[in-house]
Amino acid sequence: MKRILISLSDSEKEQKEEKILKWLEEESIQTEVLEEYVQNQTDEKVKKTSKKMRLVAVVSLGVILILGGLAFFQMLETDKQKELLKESQKESKLHRQVVQQLQDSIIAREMRHKAVINQLPDSVVNDEQ
Repeated sequence: MKRILISLSDSEKEQKEEKILKWLEEESIQTEVLEEYVQNQTDEKVKKTSKKMRLVAVVSLGVILILGGLAFFQMLETDKQKELLKESQKESKLHRQVVQQLQDSIIAREMRHKAVINQLPDSVVNDEQ
């Protein structure tokens, strides 16, 4: 009878061991499934974050390029304005020279006129007045 009990207890032990092994196997499978789920979730979040970061990088690069282009065209416009200012200064200098020459010619004409008047006899000058 002891042998039967021992043999029963051995068979119970085996059954318990089998149950424990099945339970461990199921837990292992569940753990693997959970690990896969967590890994998948992490991968998805990394992909989404990566896409967002790429989008932000592309937008930032676009903004930098646009601002660089604007700065370049502003420099070109500034250079054009400098050239226009130089031309304006040259024209102004030419106008001043023309005005000076006209004033000089007017003064020269007045001096010639006075010289002619001074050379004429007083009777001719009084007759003209």
